Amino acid sequence: MRLRDRIVAAGCVALTLSIAVSAHAQEVVDQENLPSGTLQYVSCGVGPGSISQGFTPALSPLTAVEIMLYLLAPPPPASWRTVRIRSGAVDGPIVGETSAENQMGWTRYDFAGGIAVVPGQLYVIEVAYSAQGEYVAQNSADTYPGGHGYGCTNNSNLNIDVVFRTYANTTLPAQETTWGRVKTLYRD
Repeated sequence: MRLRDRIVAAGCVALTLSIAVSAHAQEVVDQENLPSGTLQYVSCGVGPGSISQGFTPALSPLTAVEIMLYLLAPPPPASWRTVRIRSGAVDGPIVGETSAENQMGWTRYDFAGGIAVVPGQLYVIEVAYSAQGEYVAQNSADTYPGGHGYGCTNNSNLNIDVVFRTYANTTLPAQETTWGRVKTLYRD
């Protein structure tokens, strides 16, 4: 008996079909400090000045930051605010910078291509001012354990944290999918 005849005579030939789904990146919230308790809005006015917040990422790369803003009046046309990411301290080296048009509520600042950050290391979000009437939301308590707030003159304020979110790309693992079994399709 030929080998093929033995296989067919033995019954069904089972074939398992499976495919590995390739890994892909997905943006997720990494760190956040949401409104809690008494919320206050702080401004440094016009000119040099910024409000900053320390944070400790768990994921890399950092793709975006959202800051909660309040505007006294509609912003002037083409009014933009700059956000910088600093490494290690409020006056540390700038590792990323971007701008976004001012808007009420959550304002998103995207970092094209992402910023490579070291998970577990301290970074600082610096919100620089461009016009009067722009305010940054802060919790009037120490509500974020991964860093603390800084005032307009870069002074540390352990009892206030800026309301923010950070986003990172994370790679989802590849998964194997099994579709089932196929019986012999023909006989000699």
